[in-house]
Amino acid sequence: MGSPGRALMGIAVMGLLFGSAIMLLMPSGLPEILVVQEDEFPARIVSDPVVSDYSFVLGLYARRYIGQVGLRYSFLTLDTSLDLVEANLRPERFGNLSDTVGEVAWLLTATAGYPVKPEILDMELEVGEEKYEARFYDFTKFFSYLATPQVTEEALTTYLFLFAGNGTILRYFKGISDLVDQEATGMRIASISISQGPSTRYYSDTSMDRDDAGSVEERPLMGVVEFDQVERGVTLSVLCSAEYQEVRWAECLQLIRIYANGKIQRLVANPITVSG
Repeated sequence: MGSPGRALMGIAVMGLLFGSAIMLLMPSGLPEILVVQEDEFPARIVSDPVVSDYSFVLGLYARRYIGQVGLRYSFLTLDTSLDLVEANLRPERFGNLSDTVGEVAWLLTATAGYPVKPEILDMELEVGEEKYEARFYDFTKFFSYLATPQVTEEALTTYLFLFAGNGTILRYFKGISDLVDQEATGMRIASISISQGPSTRYYSDTSMDRDDAGSVEERPLMGVVEFDQVERGVTLSVLCSAEYQEVRWAECLQLIRIYANGKIQRLVANPITVSG
């Protein structure tokens, strides 16, 4: 949920390298036990008097029984305030240049004395015909250790760096742990449905609420959606409908990490341009 006091990070940078969804199996060599059947997202969000509703849909198919499937949503915005020239001149302090930059450097130092550590993922993203090395940081568990889930959900807890071929930082994103960053995009989450086979959980604040629907505020917190005892052949899905209400300019990235029994299986990255 967006925080009124948090400044919008990431003024629109047209011509961002992303052009289509990025799907990456992590780590390589694992059997594909969860298949991504559907990945729908708005590549561009604009102010339109006719179309103001947008959908984000993820559909998975279980190829065998899985005790627990977990989805971790992050919604990040391109940060153009970082001086990449200055940042790329810094010496590597921890073996990775991104560890020395901005909020990440401070948070790595802050978490050193606590039992809860950040999740750090090194990955290769394919964008068109180009491949980029990337590093993702998730400090959500650390924030949750110190604050309430409601406070954590509004905090900047996730960071992503894209690197050029020579190892310098090419792009820097930062964001929250939620299905959509309502402040950065100017959108309001209207409804969410989470399905496991024929069973569906609904969250909605519209006038057409179902009798069995909870409010959007009651949705799973911190971008975490979990499914238990997933039988072979069962389809899992998450549908989020959002309304574009306030004009914004931003380049965003919705990241979805997919876990099976606690082990990461796949990452889906959806690039989204918000252009007024």
